[in-house]
Amino acid sequence: MLPGIRTLEKSILSALTPGERAHLLDLLAKILTRAAEVATDQPEPLAGQRIRHARLGARPATFLASHKRGTP
Repeated sequence: MLPGIRTLEKSILSALTPGERAHLLDLLAKILTRAAEVATDQPEPLAGQRIRHARLGARPATFLASHKRGTP
């Protein structure tokens, strides 16, 4: 299976010049490094999650109706 994947990869990447391929690999390496750093960080809840859940738990029909109309 790996040889088939490599053939497909070469075909797709043939649209790039060797310099562009090198640049792409450099950028992907930076992203991978940052992703590894972020993975070790303590997760933070998304902004507004508690408010939405509290409103939904208190009055689900009112909450849903207001969001269908596009009002907060």
